[in-house]
Amino acid sequence: MDNKPVKYYVITDTHFCHDKMVGWGHRPLNFNQIIINQWRVTVQPQDVVFHLGDVAWGNQKQLIPIMSALSGTKILIRGNHDRGHSNNWFIKAGFAAVLEKAQVSRTILSHFPAILNQDELDRDIINVHGHFHNIPTKKWEPELIDRITPNHYLLSLEEVGYKPISMELIRKRKFIKNTKKLLESER
Repeated sequence: MDNKPVKYYVITDTHFCHDKMVGWGHRPLNFNQIIINQWRVTVQPQDVVFHLGDVAWGNQKQLIPIMSALSGTKILIRGNHDRGHSNNWFIKAGFAAVLEKAQVSRTILSHFPAILNQDELDRDIINVHGHFHNIPTKKWEPELIDRITPNHYLLSLEEVGYKPISMELIRKRKFIKNTKKLLESER
C-alpha cells in the first residue's frame, strides 16, 4: 500500500451549476469544468478538502457526478446557499461530513467571517472564510463587516484560479487576503 502523506486543502464558493455566476461573479462560461480540472490536478485521493460553502445551485442529481469526479475526502462547511438541504443530502452527494465551522490548528474555517473572541485574537487564531467572492466591499453585508478583525482572511475562488489552496500555503498567508485591510483599502 502506498503511504503518501495527507494534505489539507480549502476551497470555497464553487457554485456548481449556478449559471448566474458568469455575470455576477465575472466567471468564464466553463467555470464548472475549470474548477473540476483544477481540483483534479491538485488534490490526491488521500487528501482532505474543506469546502467553505455555497457548493452548488441545483439538485442532487446534478451534484453527485460532479462530486464523484473530485478526489479526496470532502468536508462541507455550510454556506448561505447550502441551507436548503439536510446534512444527509450533502453526504449522499459525496461529502464525508457537514459542519458549521471547523478549526485546523490555529485556523478557523467558515463560510461567513466568524465571530472571534478575545482569547482567539490574543492567541493569533485566524479565520479563513469565503462568501464575499471578488465583489466590492460596499456590497458586503454590514452585520458581517462588524465581525471583521485583523485576524480575518478572505479566500476568493475567482482570485485563486478556481483551485483548492493548501493549508500549508494558507498558514503562510498565501492566496488569502486580509479582510480588514481589504475593507480599509476600499473606503
